[in-house]
Amino acid sequence: MWHLPVQVYTPDEDAYVNFYAVPLLQQGLGHLPALVKDYSARPELHAFPSPTRAGQLWPMVATMLILSDDSPRAAAVLSATASVAILVATWMIGAAFFPPWVAAIALLFAIVSPMDLAMARRAWGDEPFAFLTLAAAGTFMLHARAPHRHGWAIACLALAGYAILCKESGLLVLALATVGLTIVAWRTSGIRAALLALGAGALTLIVACGVLALAVGGWEPLVAAFQRLSDTSNVNAYMREYQSGGPDYYVRGLALLQPLPMALGILAAAWIALRTLSRRGGANGGSGIGATTLAWLTLAFVVVALVYPQKNLRFLSPVYAPLDLLAASLVWTALSWVRSRRPAMARGAAVALALILLGSALADHRRFERDFIERQIPDLATPWFTR
Repeated sequence: MWHLPVQVYTPDEDAYVNFYAVPLLQQGLGHLPALVKDYSARPELHAFPSPTRAGQLWPMVATMLILSDDSPRAAAVLSATASVAILVATWMIGAAFFPPWVAAIALLFAIVSPMDLAMARRAWGDEPFAFLTLAAAGTFMLHARAPHRHGWAIACLALAGYAILCKESGLLVLALATVGLTIVAWRTSGIRAALLALGAGALTLIVACGVLALAVGGWEPLVAAFQRLSDTSNVNAYMREYQSGGPDYYVRGLALLQPLPMALGILAAAWIALRTLSRRGGANGGSGIGATTLAWLTLAFVVVALVYPQKNLRFLSPVYAPLDLLAASLVWTALSWVRSRRPAMARGAAVALALILLGSALADHRRFERDFIERQIPDLATPWFTR
């Protein structure tokens, strides 16, 4: 939190705050349809995010109202709050669905994450969206552990539906939630329950889109605004130069910012997915449910990010906490293997591992200070770190 203030805010933040949030603060939430209409009618605005992300703008306006401050710094408090909530959710999921010490190791990775620390200082929607995704995953795990308690399934769909209001990639969150709930229903109660779960997911999608259309003034302006999103890469030179590239875009960026947890997390996700597909590793028990859920969530977002033409490390914000938990789980699994196979080496291995993790954490935080405090890099676009 002591790194929260930034000297210069990005054009995207300026758009969120001064173009959208401040007018809504001054004229009321009913002014959003006028903002959407103005956005669609002015090509120069198409280089900025669309004002159709009502689920992000509403809490941003509420934060400004509570703080009596309409500056970008006030809006960034929402990101900082979401970042703290992610840490709490990471601990809760780790404690509930993984062996002891996994939550502590994951939290060590998370509190020094250069990506999360950078996003927590900014008036972007990536941290709130990441929290919604993690919360939806957590409620799904709780439902999968006790399938007959339908309240957790409803909460999961509600969180996933709200994610759609915050960001277009919320559609992926809802799709994953629906597929997961359908699989759980099929395994526990049969095909009829699975069809009901599919229907609940479809209904959530309809309700979320309906709320969004109502907020922005109808279906026609909503569709028109979405169509303008394809113009962004044509009118935005920054996007062409800094937010485009091949799959190595993410490999290079993550390797430069937080290499150890990200590499271990991806390795764990791939390993768990392969075990699940080969039916050698099930999702029985708390640890199995947690690891399997986070592995497939991570892989789905990574695949979409690799295929999507626009690229930015911010787009992977929903998987950073899952990767921290998966990496911590892999570390603990390795240590447990040593303890069971080589008891005499267990103490030395634990000490060595603790020193490695501590060194990695110190190096990660130093990278954050170097890149975002000293160099004042304004974004999580890989070219900022490679040029």
